[in-house]
Amino acid sequence: MKNIFIILFSMILLTNLVNAQDAPSKFGKISDEELNATVCPIDSNAHAYYIFDCGQLVFTYPQTISRSDDQTSNGGFVMEFERHFRIKILSETAYDLANIEIPLYVSGSEEEKLLDIDAISLNFENGKVVKTKFEKRNLIYEANSKFLKIAKVPIPNVKVGSIVDVKYSVKSHFFYNLKSWRFQRSIPVLYSKYVTRIPEYYNYHKNVKGYFPIKVESKIERNKIVLTYKEKDYQGTRSGSNYSTYTSTVEYFENVDNYLGINIPSFEDDEYLRSSSNYNSAVEFELASTKFPNSIVKSFSTTWENVVKELLDEEDFGVKMKRNDFLDTYMKSVSLDSMSKLNLMQLAFDHIKNKIKWNELNKIYVSESLKKSYNEGTGSSADINLCLVGLLEKFGFETYPVVLSTQANGFINLTHPTVSDFNYVVAMVRLDGKDYFMDATEPYSKINLLPIRCLNDKGLLVKKGPVEWVDLMKSNSYKNQTTMAYSIDKDFNIQASFTERMDGYAAYLGRKTIKKHSAVDDFVQEFQKNIPGLQINSYQFSGIDSLEKPLIYKYDFSLSNSLESTGNLMFITPLLFETLKKSPFTMVKRDYPVEYNYPSNHFYSVQIEIPENYSVETLPQSINISMPDKQTKFTYNLNMVGNKIIITSIFANNRLQFLPTEYNDLKEFYRVMI
Repeated sequence: MKNIFIILFSMILLTNLVNAQDAPSKFGKISDEELNATVCPIDSNAHAYYIFDCGQLVFTYPQTISRSDDQTSNGGFVMEFERHFRIKILSETAYDLANIEIPLYVSGSEEEKLLDIDAISLNFENGKVVKTKFEKRNLIYEANSKFLKIAKVPIPNVKVGSIVDVKYSVKSHFFYNLKSWRFQRSIPVLYSKYVTRIPEYYNYHKNVKGYFPIKVESKIERNKIVLTYKEKDYQGTRSGSNYSTYTSTVEYFENVDNYLGINIPSFEDDEYLRSSSNYNSAVEFELASTKFPNSIVKSFSTTWENVVKELLDEEDFGVKMKRNDFLDTYMKSVSLDSMSKLNLMQLAFDHIKNKIKWNELNKIYVSESLKKSYNEGTGSSADINLCLVGLLEKFGFETYPVVLSTQANGFINLTHPTVSDFNYVVAMVRLDGKDYFMDATEPYSKINLLPIRCLNDKGLLVKKGPVEWVDLMKSNSYKNQTTMAYSIDKDFNIQASFTERMDGYAAYLGRKTIKKHSAVDDFVQEFQKNIPGLQINSYQFSGIDSLEKPLIYKYDFSLSNSLESTGNLMFITPLLFETLKKSPFTMVKRDYPVEYNYPSNHFYSVQIEIPENYSVETLPQSINISMPDKQTKFTYNLNMVGNKIIITSIFANNRLQFLPTEYNDLKEFYRVMI
């Protein structure tokens, strides 16, 4: 009997139940200082702040009694994650912070469980503290993707001055998905602590990232648990004394890591950063291996080759992608005689764009079936672009899906292969040694002009053979050319003609902006409304729906109250409303890169007719500056020709990233340019 016990015992791993990490304050118990606060102690401009944000993840082993005749009693480790945070609301603009979302991982029939949730708002009303509790019947579960479900917790009675107090716990069997922790957020955090207690049997890669320093303390602690094993006596019945009972105390080591951040500033996101998640201070984990008693090391580190194979073998990706016979009817309706390969590619691209409308879901897996999305005319990014891959294949192209991570989803960690880093798929054709990228989710995207959300470093080609990454940042560029001629009358009003030509991403963004309005006239009226003194007398647009042509705006307009004068002097801002009035780079120090989505070129040509009885007293000096590597340049030239001032200005940038060490140079470049 003893031998049987040892064999079974070697299959059962043990741990102790550990109390969750104590937060600085108990749930619902607030101080007068917290309640009466009207400003964040570390940022007077903050709309809200975390008073504290504390979490702990422990491995528990709830099933400590096992029986020889009941294999279901042989439980295993369970991860329990507990979080308690408290937010102070200082402005109406921060009300959204009271709409709590808890992510729960899903895989097949297994999913993480929200064990408990307590949430309240606290307000000082009529001389007393009023607590308004979140009722659990108002908890909403929403499927976000194949692998993610969101538990939504809307906190009631939130107003300026409220404190939001939330505590919840989640149980998980997904050991490869150990909860990461974000220290830095969109609002300041006064105190953030995360504790992980991991048994010696599990080995995780730990990645502390971000620019704000996080203190890490590690130690090893002993733990023990009593295991009870009941062996049935088969000569008797199942009850009472017909079981032989064995107990054993098992000791093991736990790796305890404490991560602490204090007075963490908000992360100042801006348009020159693709995703703040790439640079926020955080700690992430990846299961590297396990080593259980009396067993060999099992590695969980995978390769990109295995990730590609997983996608090709996946029912909702590679398998369903091949089920494309429903495209035969359209393919047979197309006359291929004398059609060039590029025109045929364009035809397939346009057909899918027009046939299936994007439901604005970013996915890499097929929702139900490609045929259903095609016939019903709506689908996710995966449904649409895998249909496009299938149609291009039927037309004889060498075509592949490309999986990527959108800007909002953050960078792919190239050193730790995993399919979970991806959330989007596009199509690629390889023709005559060139790669052509296509995303049919948007009506104004073009071949080799992907939506901006897709411009996030690299994508992974899903094909048999060697692993291949493709550069998504070579998609296209932004080109803008503006010409303007104007005269100034005796009342200092301007009469002008204006032409703007846009190519590449300039045209893409311009078309999207126009189409947000019900008519072009509505767009023009809004443009006019946003510039004081502007009166558009006539306009003409071309290329709105002709994607292969430039988008061109032409205006004739008058502009009043835009010139300054004193005595007999007149001051002119030559580029009028086209002038960049303020540098986007005002921070004294920037700890993360400056990122651009695409190379850009802005050209301006302006001709100003000087009014009678005026002469030019002073012309600004011409400017010709560049960054040290000459990839970013600005020229500004002014000349007098008769009674006209001729101005040409060019800003060209071919750099997509500037490191923090280059920030001061870039900041100075913009200061001189403006």
